[in-house]
Amino acid sequence: MSCLFQGSAKILSDFGEHCAKIEIREMDENKIFDELQGLAERFGIKIRCEPIKQEEDLIRIAGGLCLLRGEYLLIIDSKATMRDRIRTLAEALRHFDLAQTYIQPALRELLEQIPEKKPFSHPVDKTR
Repeated sequence: MSCLFQGSAKILSDFGEHCAKIEIREMDENKIFDELQGLAERFGIKIRCEPIKQEEDLIRIAGGLCLLRGEYLLIIDSKATMRDRIRTLAEALRHFDLAQTYIQPALRELLEQIPEKKPFSHPVDKTR
């Protein structure tokens, strides 16, 4: 992932296999992360930042979304860079239908650069 700083604009690129560049004016990475975190909370995603032990010679994992006891949980490596945290959060959000939710245009554009993910399905309630 790369991040280019040009004046007050920040350009985030290389989300997954896509290298499209997105210009986000007047937002720094912390603000982007905060906005995405707020959006995740609206979808009921709980976020935990914890160290993820990884072998040095393997691919680094910045985190991921899981379904734990019927609740969405996003674990983000506390040692990950802010750019990796943003990417991890954005990838998790792509599992959800964002079409009916208001999202700031610049953030929506950022999210649309990430391929849509298969929605998580809740476990079947066998008590019915």
